[in-house]
Amino acid sequence: MIVIYNIKYNNFAYLLYLMKILLFKNFVRRYFCAFDII
Repeated sequence: MIVIYNIKYNNFAYLLYLMKILLFKNFVRRYFCAFDII
């Protein structure tokens, strides 16, 4: 319930949060691919 409430009233902050996660995942994936670990 709290999460739904936060998404409703803090849509912009939530989107920024998701973008940060996606950018971080992209960075990690690129980093590991560059060193042929994955």
